[in-house]
Amino acid sequence: MQIEVLSQIQADVSSLEGRVRSLALTMECPVQAKPSGGTSDNLFPESHLYLTLAKVQHYLEQLLLNKDKLKVC
Repeated sequence: MQIEVLSQIQADVSSLEGRVRSLALTMECPVQAKPSGGTSDNLFPESHLYLTLAKVQHYLEQLLLNKDKLKVC
């Protein structure tokens, strides 16, 4: 069950990131390269889930902090 949840969260985050990047490119805004770091495959499923949720939280916090720039870039 947790593996399915983790996979869905990763797919949703990837989709959200793709939409934001697409919007930025449409508005001719600079797009930063994706971070190359990933999670290790030898972690427990709970650790994967925690790390994925932490990344989502950080991403959304940054989006909120910079939302005023979304109209400009």
